[in-house]
Amino acid sequence: MTRFYTTILGAGLLAVPLLYNSGGGTFLPVKRTALFLCLLAYSLAWLRNRGVHATLWLSSSSIRLGLLYTGIAALSVFWALNRSSTVAAVSQLAALFLLFVLAVNTLTVDDFPRLSRYVATAVAVVSTLGVIEFFNFDRVILDTIGVAHLRIPSVGRPSSTFGFRNTAASFLIGSLPFALLACFADSNRRNRWMWGIASGLALILLIYTRTRGAWVGLSAAAVLTAAYLIRARVDLFGPLKRNLLWVGTGIVILSALSSLGPRQSLETRQKFDTVKGSTTQALASITDPSADKGRLIFWKHTLRMIADHPLIGVGFDNWEYYYPLYDRGDWIRSTSEPVRPHNDTLWVWSELGPLGLIGFLGMIGWTVLSPFKRPPVTPIEIAVRAACLGSVVAIFVHGGFSFLREHPTAGLLFWVSLAGLTVGSNRQKSRQIPFAGLATVGVALAATAVGFAQIRFTSQYGVAKYWHDRGENQRALTAISDVDRIGSFDHRSIFLKGRILQASGRLDEARTAYRAALDRHPYYANTHHNLAGVEEQLGDARAAQLHFKRALDIRPNYYQARINYANALVRSGQLAAARNHVTQVTTETEVHPEAFALLGAIYLHEGHTTKAVIALEKAVRLNPNFGVAYNNLAVAYERSGNTAGALRAYQMVAQNWTGDPTYLEGVQERIQQLEEELNR
Repeated sequence: MTRFYTTILGAGLLAVPLLYNSGGGTFLPVKRTALFLCLLAYSLAWLRNRGVHATLWLSSSSIRLGLLYTGIAALSVFWALNRSSTVAAVSQLAALFLLFVLAVNTLTVDDFPRLSRYVATAVAVVSTLGVIEFFNFDRVILDTIGVAHLRIPSVGRPSSTFGFRNTAASFLIGSLPFALLACFADSNRRNRWMWGIASGLALILLIYTRTRGAWVGLSAAAVLTAAYLIRARVDLFGPLKRNLLWVGTGIVILSALSSLGPRQSLETRQKFDTVKGSTTQALASITDPSADKGRLIFWKHTLRMIADHPLIGVGFDNWEYYYPLYDRGDWIRSTSEPVRPHNDTLWVWSELGPLGLIGFLGMIGWTVLSPFKRPPVTPIEIAVRAACLGSVVAIFVHGGFSFLREHPTAGLLFWVSLAGLTVGSNRQKSRQIPFAGLATVGVALAATAVGFAQIRFTSQYGVAKYWHDRGENQRALTAISDVDRIGSFDHRSIFLKGRILQASGRLDEARTAYRAALDRHPYYANTHHNLAGVEEQLGDARAAQLHFKRALDIRPNYYQARINYANALVRSGQLAAARNHVTQVTTETEVHPEAFALLGAIYLHEGHTTKAVIALEKAVRLNPNFGVAYNNLAVAYERSGNTAGALRAYQMVAQNWTGDPTYLEGVQERIQQLEEELNR
């Protein structure tokens, strides 16, 4: 029967890495749903084999600590700010934990070499696709046969079936130990060659991803695994000496291939950082503090979040909703807002408090140390322990620089590896847990329902955004209404609904949508900003100013909101306050022509003509087609006696005016008057 369980779990280990969303968008729901289906099949098989009333379950310290971690995550739904987000994330964590428990209760050490072959097969496919993608051959091939639309979508190539190169790297470091286990344990010489080549390709692709955290994770795993093998009295140097020629050839080939750069035509939304232009540059940047990409900022603010929520945290998967309170513009921008701290340990601590952290770290620490405490029995057992140890350590260490807790593929490898280190432990005990099998099936069914709902949500949200970006707001509204019926897994869907309604002129409904979005994420500055605009259009200046202030409290360097707030203050006659806000913008940045134009208009109204000219000239230098700024500049020139300058400015108004066409009649008359005046 264990072979049947191995087949189910192996199918999951093969399917989760390879499935992706061919329509673009996030791959997360598709991979999560494959994970949930794996749990459902596994739990049904266990229930069929053991019976509905089976109550005997194996337990161990690692299972109990994992239960503490998972249990607190599930309970946090009661204090989480955004419960929908918590439910979605807990569904994945619960599925992984239950797969871990089922594996411990149904598998033996001898089953893991068979599992490793499923993982190695996935490694071979992923690595081959990724290497081809790195050189852009996939696009060339697909273009040649006329199916370019079948190219795997990606935010950052090479990513193979993962959508982003860092996510692919997390799979590679977690699966490489299993590929090597398959190479060691397979009795078929041809298969060993195949698994060996797959391992080599995985290393090459890992280098091509330029994912430094993954490199550090794999290096740490290699050191700790070597320490375990030495403790188990395995001769590490004998096989190397016997295969010195092959090892040397492999190193030369690997070095040659890893030194190659990507094709210039490699298309990706997120290109390699300048510090990752080559393998050597990426290696050198590991110790460069300036190459942290904001992580130190995230970590500093996360520690403040932990200090403010010391007992139970902010709720599972709710870091995103509290973080803006601490960032205050350090890293957040209108187009970019972090949703996790790029450190799994800090992430768990901030969301689940000290008890959740104890469960998380205790489970890992206890399990990782267990092979060192147990005497080795057989070479296969040593190999399995080494592979599982390497996978756990690689993923955990990489998680110190990334967010592998979120990824179903890395998570599945991580928890299966924990099971491999727990199986056969002499510390396991049997416990009576009534209806545990039925409960597991129930959780699997619920998680699967959540997974399919997420797939539909992601698809319809993408459709709505597609049509809105193209100005087709009626179609966008139809799509976003479908999202409402599915349920909101992301506050941005409600925010998008508000934007669509606002663009359609349905302001009362837009206000309702924005307020609903704030219920899900009260610290999202973009929502406060947009709601302020709607409130002003509806004539509620007080409410508008309140939301402008809230947006700026959350993100002081939200310059577009500050400019719009200043405009609102001007319309309400508060010129001094408006001038203070717009002066702050022009002092801190010089990329907003509308800020200089508004400042010039305020100075003009206050009678400071010289200051108005300086500000307005800056505005038209930044935007040579800024009709309104030219109009005010013409007035300022006239007041200062610069008739020629006024004429040139009015002529630019005539060329660039986008407002009321009838206003141009007066402009043309003024141009004629100034020309006559200059010709006298």
